[in-house]
Order: sequence, then C-alpha cells, then structure tokens
Amino acid sequence: MSEAPAAPPDSPFARAQNLVLSIWRHPANRSRRIRGLAGFFAWQFFKHVLKRPVVIRFHGKRLKCYPDSTSTSGALYFSGYPDFWEMKFLKAYLRPADNFLDIGANSGVYSILAAACIGDAGHVDAFEPVDRTAVRIEEQAALNQLDNLSVHRFAVSDQCGELEFGYSGDDATMHLRRADERAANPIVVKSITLDSFEPYPRYAAGKMDIEGAEPMALAGAAARLAQRNPPVWLLELAGYSTCYGISSDEVVEQLAGSGFDCAVFDVSSRTLRYTSKPWELGVQNVLAIAREQKAVVEQRLATGTLQ
Repeated sequence: MSEAPAAPPDSPFARAQNLVLSIWRHPANRSRRIRGLAGFFAWQFFKHVLKRPVVIRFHGKRLKCYPDSTSTSGALYFSGYPDFWEMKFLKAYLRPADNFLDIGANSGVYSILAAACIGDAGHVDAFEPVDRTAVRIEEQAALNQLDNLSVHRFAVSDQCGELEFGYSGDDATMHLRRADERAANPIVVKSITLDSFEPYPRYAAGKMDIEGAEPMALAGAAARLAQRNPPVWLLELAGYSTCYGISSDEVVEQLAGSGFDCAVFDVSSRTLRYTSKPWELGVQNVLAIAREQKAVVEQRLATGTLQ
C-alpha cells in the first residue's frame, strides 16, 4: 500500500497537525491531554465559524482569547502555561505587593499572570505601542476589574521619539523596522527608554519580548540595570537580535557587563541552571539575574507556589 503524500510544511493542515502534537506533548497538558485537544477543536469552531473571542479561567483571573491572537490562543491550548518553565518561574518567584514590568505585552497574557501573583497591592506596567493591541490589554484589565495595571503605548528602545513598527500580520511577531525592511505605509509609534520613563518604582521582575530588539531596549535602560531594578529579567533570546546586527552571544555579554548572569529555571527541582550559552539548552527565553541578588531569588523559588 502506498503512503499518502505528506502535507507541505507550511500548509494549514501541517500547521494544525504540528499544533495538535504540541498540545499532546506540552508539559502543562500531561494530565489533561484529551481535554487539551477538545479545547483545541472547540476553539477552531469559535475562531473560524463564529469568529468571536472566548473568556477562559486563567490563574485565578479571566483571560479573553481573541480569534486572531497567537498569544491568547496559546493560553487556551496549553492549560494556562504556553511558556511552561517561564510562567512557572514567575508563579514561584512573584509575591503579593511586587511590581512587574511587561515590555512587549501583546494581548496581556503575562500582565494578567503577574497581576494574579502580586495582588491588589502590587502594580503592573505594560508597554505595547500599537493602539489595537494595547486596547486588548485594557480590556483584560477591565474584565478582571484591575486598577493596578497601567498600559503605556510606547515601544521601548534606546531612543525617545518615533519609530517605524509592524512588518508582520501576526500580532505576536510585530517589531521595530529592521535595516532590510521596507513598507509602503509603516505604523509609526512613539518610543521611549526605560531610563527616561517616570515614575519608575522598584520592580521585582520584568519580562521583555520584542522580537530581537531587546539589546536596544537594554541599552536604553543602562541606569536601571545599574540599579538592579528589576533584579530579574525574563528575555526572549531566540536569535532574532541578529536581524538588528547583534548576535545572541553579544546580548549575553551585554547582560554580563551590566552585572546579570543568564539562567533557565528547572521546574521539577525548583533550581536555576546558569549558562552563558542558553541556546545550547534548546530554549528561546532566558532569565537574566543580578549576581548579588541570586540568593534572594533562589530563596523565593524554594518557598513559592508553582500552582
């Protein structure tokens, strides 16, 4: 019997097949694989037939999942942990009354997760430069009646002013213009440096996911890094910085020069694995932890909740 031809790797069927496999294998779905797959097929009906969002329970809060949003769909597919070890780290590390910085907040998945951890006494500052996406974070805040989540319509970079943004049809991969990109009608957004942003309280942690522009944002936060504010960063380090002429090695060196060491969180042992080459561990995100704050971070992890 001849085998059926394989679907092209970029076909809708192949993408759906890969997503189903990811749902089945994802560590957050180990005890609820069938439920995860049922949720996937139900979401396809809502997305493509009804074309409407749904609201799910999310770490004691509620999250609106939008039909065209990759990030909120991931929360639905993967039992609230689309980024498994990263989100488990924040659950274990963050405490009530902490402040959290979310740069590249997209539709607010990390902002709502952080808000659930820090409670009413803490505060979340979310940065998202495009109005359409920033409005979604505000909708998430209103859905949860959060008065302690502020949305700032800025791209965070190494300069204040205006920059070209967009260059993707997916809200999760929109980015600042790269040298080889041109668009007839680019989105022009306001930009800011963290060193110039005020008020700037004491943050416990920050998350930065800006599609390779992280080195520029860090360069614009030199004073904040020197103040170890925050002492912990969760950064995307998937090689996209090369699109801006900066290698992943150079990003790690930039962090090391500012007093931060890179690590990955092992959920099962609640320990940090420090490394200068995180990509060799097969991860796309990395923690950057201030050297003199390692003991404090590790103590928090030892006593925090992972649920």
